[in-house]
Amino acid sequence: MLHHDRRSAILQLDLVDFFPKSGPVPLFFSVCDTTSNGLWRVGDDPMFKKAEAILEEKLRPLIEAEGLELVEVEVSKEGRRQFVRLFVDTPQGVSLEECSRLSRRVSPLIETLELFEGRYVLEVSSPGATRSLKKDQDFVRFAGRLAQLNLSEMVEGRAQWVGDLQGVEGSHILLWPLDGPELVRIPRALVRSARLEFESPQERKQRQSQRSRPA
Repeated sequence: MLHHDRRSAILQLDLVDFFPKSGPVPLFFSVCDTTSNGLWRVGDDPMFKKAEAILEEKLRPLIEAEGLELVEVEVSKEGRRQFVRLFVDTPQGVSLEECSRLSRRVSPLIETLELFEGRYVLEVSSPGATRSLKKDQDFVRFAGRLAQLNLSEMVEGRAQWVGDLQGVEGSHILLWPLDGPELVRIPRALVRSARLEFESPQERKQRQSQRSRPA
């Protein structure tokens, strides 16, 4: 166990089996039970969202300076415990050492923001195989991968789509539905959330091979 200031670091190897880089399951490193005399009252979801936006704005430059991508910030309360979860990645994945080092870098900055009342748990991890898709470049980078898109309004009678990403065209995300023969253009502004779906390389290859066969 590491100790620094008012924080104690706990190593969590949840389902990792000592993999050196992130793969289908995420690597976790958490800095827990940090005390902060903040101005925020927790328990209200809009407050969480506002805290997430502030954390993303303040932490992104530091995280990018470490050569990592900030995929997502999540603030939640589970029982009496408050959690701040940072999901980071690189094209090659992230190691446990990188998560540990980053947690020590960002923890003092989070303290200065004074966003929370009482104690909270800081977790830094890879996003795993079902990572969130936030930016247009994410939909381009993961073209050919299976993804789920949840929409704020219906598109062609659906508010949820699952299929192969085909990139971005103007203000639309291109998706080839699992159960459809035609490409669907989904307005980017209607995407409430998007996430990769887990599948093995063998499953992906088989599915794409079947799609490419002539009818």
